[in-house]
This record gives sequence, C-alpha cells and structure tokens, in this order.
Amino acid sequence: MNLNQQQLAETFGLSDRTIWQWQNEGLPVELPAHGGNRYRLSDCIEWVVRRRFGNELTYEKTRLMSAMATKTEFETKLLQQ
Repeated sequence: MNLNQQQLAETFGLSDRTIWQWQNEGLPVELPAHGGNRYRLSDCIEWVVRRRFGNELTYEKTRLMSAMATKTEFETKLLQQ
C-alpha cells in the first residue's frame, strides 16, 4: 500500500514534519515521476520497528555495561579490604 506524506503521518498518528524528519534519517521513500513523495507502508513499518528495536538494544547494552563496571568496582574494593 503506497501512501503520501500526510496519509503516512495520519497512519502513525504523527505530524507531517515528523515524517519529513524520519525521511532525513533514512525512512524509505519512493519518488514517482509525477512528483510528490510516496511511501510503501510495509517498508515504513519495518523501518520504524528496526529503529525502535535498535535503540532499545543500544540502551540495554549500555545499561548492562554500566552494571558490569559497578560490579567490578565493588569487587575491587572488597579485595582491597
């Protein structure tokens, strides 16, 4: 299903400006010969899911590394005592 920018914004419950920003960040867009951006809904949904999952994964990795550093610091203090 192909949508224009306004239809895509309505589908996601976002503003046109957010769709434009996402496009600058890599949202897949098709540019037909007659002008105006068209978006394949399935490609856009996949992009949003990958983007969200990637951000959550990065957050969890950072949180885990912080916890490991805290544990190591605590163990070092115990050994010094």
